[in-house]
Amino acid sequence: MKLIYTLVVCSGLLVNAKAQETATPLSLEKIIPLEKVEGRIDHMAADVAGQRLFVAALGNNTVEVVDLKAGKEIQSLTGFAEPQGIVHVPEFDRLFVANGSDGTCRILDGHSFKTISTVQMGDDADNVRYDEAAKRVYVGYGSGALGVLDAKTGVKRHQVGRTPRVLPSGNWRRKYICERAQGGTYRFGGSRERNRHRNMAAEGSKIQLPNDSG
Repeated sequence: MKLIYTLVVCSGLLVNAKAQETATPLSLEKIIPLEKVEGRIDHMAADVAGQRLFVAALGNNTVEVVDLKAGKEIQSLTGFAEPQGIVHVPEFDRLFVANGSDGTCRILDGHSFKTISTVQMGDDADNVRYDEAAKRVYVGYGSGALGVLDAKTGVKRHQVGRTPRVLPSGNWRRKYICERAQGGTYRFGGSRERNRHRNMAAEGSKIQLPNDSG
């Protein structure tokens, strides 16, 4: 018997940015079946303005497009290789999808869903995060490393350290990277001090971070 995945949508979750500031508890609004999906799903990304949700269906090798307003799946994008991390960049209406099997990050037009470019990252491309201020997309991959892409052009700008995980510190101008295998933590960002940290991380050095509330 085929297992049908469903999305449980809670009211207020993706309505607008102000919803995050309210103290109103979440309540069940609707359940959306993903009837074409088999196998496990992984990360999701929201287009808040367009009221769309993108689901990385890893086991199905697809990205599912859900219309949250209509409450239904509207398209299934094929041709992916174990899609894992996914992010939507609203400024340029771009969709970045990290593929674990072939180690690529595919960049799609957010309207036509045509592939604009494919960037080779490395084995097990996974987490994807967007830095709105810097207009950069961060892709964690390998055993590991962090690739930095230009959100507008898709060009790979940097490669940093050994990490498959990117952790926001609240202020996306400062990044914290956690290396699970070695237990090291790196920090990099825009200032001269953080650039020094970035260079050290690229060389594989451990960085002892001070307490930082910023």
